[in-house]
Parts: sequence; C-alpha cells; structure tokens
Amino acid sequence: RLARDSVAQGVADIEAAWTQLAPGAPLNRTFLDDGFRNAYSMYAAVNRLFVGLAAFVLFIASAGSFGIASYSVRARLREIGIRKIFGASRARILQLMLWAFGKPVVIANVLVWPIGVISMQAYLAMFAQRMPLTPLPFVLALGIALAFAWIAAGVHIAAATRVEPARVLRRD
Repeated sequence: RLARDSVAQGVADIEAAWTQLAPGAPLNRTFLDDGFRNAYSMYAAVNRLFVGLAAFVLFIASAGSFGIASYSVRARLREIGIRKIFGASRARILQLMLWAFGKPVVIANVLVWPIGVISMQAYLAMFAQRMPLTPLPFVLALGIALAFAWIAAGVHIAAATRVEPARVLRRD
C-alpha cells in the first residue's frame, strides 16, 4: 500500500525489490484504482448510452406531444368556443383540456412500469452491492412526462382560449 504523497518513491522501492528478487522476470504492476476503472468502464459506457437514448426519446416524445396537442386543440376549437359562450373561464377550460391530455400519459406510464421494474432489476442484479429499487424513479418519470405533455398542450390551449367564440363558431 502506497501513501498518496510518496507514490513515486513507493513505486521505485517496489521495482528495486522486484529486480533483486526476480532479476530476469518483467514487473507487471497495476494500481487498484486503474483495475477498478477498467472493470467498470463497460458500465460507464452503458450508462452514457442510456442517457443519450433517453435524451433522444425525450426529444422525439416532446415533438410528438407538441404536434398532437396542436392538432387536438385545433380540432376542439368549436368545443372551446361553446364552453366560453356558456360561461366557462379560461382557467377552467385550460384545466379541463390539460386533464384530457394528462390521462393518456398517466395510463401509459402505469402500463410501462412493470417493464421498467423488470429491466432495472436485471441491470441491478449485475452488481454485488445493489441499491434498493424504490418507486421514486417511476414517479419522477411520470412527473416529467406530465410536465412535458402539459407544457406542449398548455401553449396551444392558452392560445385557443384567447380566440373570440363568434369567430370560431362562424368558421366552416
């Protein structure tokens, strides 16, 4: 074991002792932290891959949510106009529409959770010391998915609630 402040001196002492004990055999030395880093480099690469894939999926899902929200709100413009005529506030319409966009996100997340649990347990089984699998990552994923869906829908819904009902209902 070498002290941090005298690594060079310690390595020199080891090499000197080795040449005395086995002058013809080459010294093959490695540090434990290098071995540890090499052993876990695969896991680091897999983690980087998962982060990249997650970012890509998040981008695609956000773009899809934005497009679906745009189409759905445009298809429901007459409904929004009628609700405004009958006295619904902009906040109430926004709340109602966001709930409509949020339900499929919640259902999809809950349906995929068993696959996520199985995948995470298989990944964690590769380690000798495992961290406990808690519901926190799943709840966090649901919260992030809902936030993205609500932001995508909220932009279009807020714009739709500003339109005058007579203008929307007069349209063919």
